[in-house]
Amino acid sequence: TTTVTVLNTPPQWTVDAQEETESSTTTPTNSEDAIAWVATATDSNAEDYFLLICSTAVAPSSTSNGPPTCNSPVTWAVSATTTSGSQARAVATTTEAFAESNDWYAWVCDAIVSGPRCNVSSRQGTATTASPFNVNHRPTFTVFSDNSELLGTVPGDVVTFYATTTDTDSVDDPDTKQLII
Repeated sequence: TTTVTVLNTPPQWTVDAQEETESSTTTPTNSEDAIAWVATATDSNAEDYFLLICSTAVAPSSTSNGPPTCNSPVTWAVSATTTSGSQARAVATTTEAFAESNDWYAWVCDAIVSGPRCNVSSRQGTATTASPFNVNHRPTFTVFSDNSELLGTVPGDVVTFYATTTDTDSVDDPDTKQLII
């Protein structure tokens, strides 16, 4: 008697992962805005898959009947279940707690109940839509005042405003700040 056991195969990259919109030092993603990644994978078993975005190149863990998990300090994003051969999209919202420059590694993993697997190689995009993504943080005001009370201001007077700000963003060049009243 001969038996054949057909093992599950992980999804294969069809279109490498990219940032959907460039997030670089010249065009960073503003804090509290969304950043998205897109990719396409095909599964030889015609099974659905997930796109997972992690902070390191450490291989993720697949999960039976659920999204995979990163084995790195940060899971940036995970897509919804995506049909084999269709484009997956994973989205995260940046926060002030994010670093200014953030490495990312994309993985594709099965979305099946029994024996799910992840592809053994990660992707990091190409050209301007490649890792890392950059976050533009808000400046912090430490002093804000004007001279209106000192002048006993009336309509037509010139009022001068004063502000002191700090901005910790410094990748490439320190950020410039503009005060708009």
